[in-house]
Amino acid sequence: MGHCGFVPDCVAQWLASLPDAPVPPFWVIAVLCTVYLVFVLVGRKLMENREPIPLKNLQVAHNAVMFVYSLMSTIAMGFGVLCNTPYTSFSEMICDSDNALFKGFNHWVLFCFLISKMWEFVDTVFLVFGKHRIRFLHVYHHVITLPLSWLLYVDNSANGNICAWTNMFVHTPMYYYYTLAALGLGARVWWKKYITQIQITQFVFCMAVMVYDVLLIRPVDSVRCTIHKPYAYHSLEWSAVIYLSFLVLFIKLYIDNYKVRAAASKAKAEQEKKLN
Repeated sequence: MGHCGFVPDCVAQWLASLPDAPVPPFWVIAVLCTVYLVFVLVGRKLMENREPIPLKNLQVAHNAVMFVYSLMSTIAMGFGVLCNTPYTSFSEMICDSDNALFKGFNHWVLFCFLISKMWEFVDTVFLVFGKHRIRFLHVYHHVITLPLSWLLYVDNSANGNICAWTNMFVHTPMYYYYTLAALGLGARVWWKKYITQIQITQFVFCMAVMVYDVLLIRPVDSVRCTIHKPYAYHSLEWSAVIYLSFLVLFIKLYIDNYKVRAAASKAKAEQEKKLN
């Protein structure tokens, strides 16, 4: 099964023999997303005339746990994609003819990824109780990512697996920054803007993988796959639309936060220089 030299055959066989992870029914996802949206709307209203609730220690702990999980998940997904499959080329990996990306250990890694999308709703809890600004992008990203992850998980989407890997990679420095910010050290982080740049790169990469998948992998006359696995095209279609919307919104966020703000600061500095 595994083809990385450092993985003993007995370990590879044991990982492959693990039973598949469970598949949560969609009604669970729907209920969680509905409760999340209601909490955002009702919570902000209830906190409107109240003082912020101090939850610093819980917030630090949450972000630290998510940082460690993201790091470990990045390593685990990397192992699953690169080592715990029989594939030796990117094309065969996207084909996933043997469904190896969704068996045994690999399936459990993706199940944990799906559960993490549920746990990430806690990010918003701290924003609501702390009376911080809640952007449309924040709510939209959280409430859309969970059902999208469920869809890709249920449909055994190989490109969805690759994108899940990139997502955990991005979340590693992101939650590290959030941990520092919760500790009051966010101002010292000079590389914050690069997190958004990496997120934008992630969306571009994932959309490129989808285009590669549709144009070069899926055509029936393609010879890049030894076996053409039955494919649920609605997964790819929804992914493409959602990732495109993420790309547009994150580019806007980057421009607003770093380009517009930088231009405004420069103009203010020049104005003060003239006055002096």
